[in-house]
Amino acid sequence: MPLQTDYRPSNFNDFYGNDNSIDALIAVTDRKDFPHAYFFTGKVGTGKTTLAWILKNEFNCADIDYFYFNSANTRGIDTIREINLNSNLTPMQSEYKIYVLDECHQITSSAQEALLLLLENPPEQTIFILCTSEPTKIKPSIKRRCFQCNLEPVSPLIIKTILNQILKKEECPLMPEITDTISQSCEGSPGIAVAMLDSVIDLEEINTAIDVINKMKGHTEIQVIDICRALTTKKWDKISPLISNFNGEPENLRYAVLGYFSKVLLSPNTKNHTLAFTILNAFSESFMYTKKAGLVLAAYIASH
Repeated sequence: MPLQTDYRPSNFNDFYGNDNSIDALIAVTDRKDFPHAYFFTGKVGTGKTTLAWILKNEFNCADIDYFYFNSANTRGIDTIREINLNSNLTPMQSEYKIYVLDECHQITSSAQEALLLLLENPPEQTIFILCTSEPTKIKPSIKRRCFQCNLEPVSPLIIKTILNQILKKEECPLMPEITDTISQSCEGSPGIAVAMLDSVIDLEEINTAIDVINKMKGHTEIQVIDICRALTTKKWDKISPLISNFNGEPENLRYAVLGYFSKVLLSPNTKNHTLAFTILNAFSESFMYTKKAGLVLAAYIASH
C-alpha cells in the first residue's frame, strides 16, 4: 500500500508536531463529559483526517460505525439529513459511531444550517468530526459548538525525522539529499512530505529524484490521493472533474499514480490486482510530449 497508508499514525504518540494542540485534544477527550463535536483546521497534509482516524481508535470505534464523507462530492443538504437520521441509530459494534465531514467548507449554506441544528443537540452515542483547510467559510455558530483544534505546519526537522523513520522501516538507506529537499519543499506538511517520498523512493538516481520533488510543488497530496481513489471506481463521471481541475505537471502526477498503484499491486491485502495492473498499464507511457492530453487519455483508458 502507499506509504501514506502504511505509516499513518494510529495513536497520539505517533503524531508529530503541534504538541500544544494535541495535548489539549488529549485532555478534552479524557474527560467524562467529552465533546461530541470536533473542528480540525489546517493546511492540506497537516493531519486533520489523521486526527479523526486517531480518535476512531481512541474511542474504539469499529470500521462499521465509522463514516467518512468527502464534502467535495457530498455537499448538499440531503447528505446532512441522511446523517441526522442515521446518527440517532444505535452503533452496530461500538459504544460510539463517528461521522467525519472532510473539507466541510464545501457543503452548501442550507447544509450548514441543517448541520448546525444537528450539532446543537448531538446524539449521545454519536461523535462528529469536521475537517477543513478553509475555516472562514464555515458559519461561526457551527465552530462554537465544536472543540476547535488548529494544526500548524511543522518544522523541517520534524519532517526529516518522520521520513528517516519510514526509510528505516522500509529498510532503505538514509538519503540526506532527498529528505533535505522534501523537508524544504513540502511547506511543513507531513502528508505531502510522505507523498513526495513515496514518489521517489524507488528511483536510483538522486538527481532524478530531486528533480521530481521540485516539480511536485505544483500539486498537493490531496489532489493526487483523490485522483487515485477516483481511478479505483472506474467511473469517468467521478474521475473527469478531478483531472479537469488538476493544474500541476501531468508527468509528475503520472509518477505519483505509478507509485501509488505499484504499492497496491504488491500488497498481499489487495483484492483486485487486475484493476491495479490496468491503471499501471494505462499510465505507463510518458506525458512529456502529450502533457494534459496524455493524462486525460490515460485516465479515460484506466476507467474503461
